[in-house]
Amino acid sequence: MQRRLSLAASLVFALALGVLSPVLVAQGRVPPAQAKLDALLSTKALRQRQKIYDEIWKTYGSIGNRYWRARRLRESQHFFKECQELLPHTAWISTWLGGFLDKGGKGNKKTALSTTAHRSFQKHAEKARKAYIRGALRLGRFYCKQKDPSLQGRGLELYVLGLKKHGGPFPTDDPEPKIEKIKIPAATWKRLCEDHLVVIDGAYHVGTSLLKAAASKVGANLAVHEESTEQVAIQVVGKGEAAKQIARSILDELQRAYDQYEKFTGRRTSRQMRVFVFDSKSSYQEYCRNGPYPEHRQHVNSRGFANNREGFAVTYHDPENPNETLVLAIHEVAHLFRDDAFGGILMPSWYEEGFANYFVRKSGGKVEAGAMRPKFLARIRAAGDQLIPLAELLRGSAIDYVQRMAKDPKDARSRLFYPQSWALFAFFQQGAGSDQKKRLLDWETSLAADPYKKTPRGVVQRDGNDAALAFVDTYFKGQLAQLEKAYREWIAAQR
Repeated sequence: MQRRLSLAASLVFALALGVLSPVLVAQGRVPPAQAKLDALLSTKALRQRQKIYDEIWKTYGSIGNRYWRARRLRESQHFFKECQELLPHTAWISTWLGGFLDKGGKGNKKTALSTTAHRSFQKHAEKARKAYIRGALRLGRFYCKQKDPSLQGRGLELYVLGLKKHGGPFPTDDPEPKIEKIKIPAATWKRLCEDHLVVIDGAYHVGTSLLKAAASKVGANLAVHEESTEQVAIQVVGKGEAAKQIARSILDELQRAYDQYEKFTGRRTSRQMRVFVFDSKSSYQEYCRNGPYPEHRQHVNSRGFANNREGFAVTYHDPENPNETLVLAIHEVAHLFRDDAFGGILMPSWYEEGFANYFVRKSGGKVEAGAMRPKFLARIRAAGDQLIPLAELLRGSAIDYVQRMAKDPKDARSRLFYPQSWALFAFFQQGAGSDQKKRLLDWETSLAADPYKKTPRGVVQRDGNDAALAFVDTYFKGQLAQLEKAYREWIAAQR
């Protein structure tokens, strides 16, 4: 079996390194959205784009295959997953690697990826980063030259991806800036500045919807202090030493938390996790009420939230209780990590919150995966027979419970959703039997393998409700009573 696996894997990568694009096109592996764009391009244009694709693949294929041959599958998957953002037809490689890892391919080093796991990782990451920036900008320029508005729109998206990977800041006095030796035409740069960049402290930055909303109110005088690493970036409203200390303290803890996310999942994110910290509760609430996304209004009574769509979390600094900001940041960035590392698979609310609460901030700033949460346990035990029934918990929404709690602070059940979600997730990791763990893994794997569904209006991404129904009606059908009994017994046994 091991020999067959090795031969099959070698064949796949031989194809990937040689004739990747035509093989995948012939097999229909180009994603539908990309196929629509391809249909708008002439044969000559497709050949021109292929030259850019080949340059990008030259770097990513070489690095990814290097780690594959060394049997460092996590690292290999990381680079191929990043590559697919520019070359959509290569998405099957990281998916295939993920399936191979989930099945526990024998003979492969399954250590969690970290920057210290391999001495050359940082060197390869920087090489890939530059190739990504150049490739995104060249593809952006290629698409923007086309006449069709859909292609031009894709071009702007690729420009923004390249600028995000670069990180900025970018000058405000250059009408045709050169970034990684790629010149951006004046007309394109003007449009990018108007629609996608924001001026902070006298320089252009790639603007998330949050930054653009804040800048529109404050103007070019918006003061934001940023501290960052490759994995995490913190932006704190304010200037001077105070803002710097707040940003640094959050960054240090989140970097430790990121290492735990990575160690626990064995995965790594393809994009930087960003946290925006308002300087007061009132400014945070104003953003929730009046920001660009109406759905953010539902978070006005929360301590913060994660925007998986754009990859940032939002909270505020409370000078009287700074530890709460740190705890919240660890929780919300865990949401961002899970969403990105697992390809944007939408999970039920209990799973999302259980995962995020599984990472516990201990005294001294240590972050630990799977540590007990005494306050959560105490709240669950105090509830007695008033616990949320498992069938309700599995289908419940965290936002609904938070809103109920805001309307009626004495509603005891609304305060139990987060503790019980944590307990159920922790039970599956630490107390479940082999059959229950297998059912959970099969459920998770099925969602990862089939993240889309067909509807009368077309193909859409599955949402958390789909995942919850699959859990109840398929993978744990007829098992809920037994599962509830086991997980409550596990809770009672914890000290």
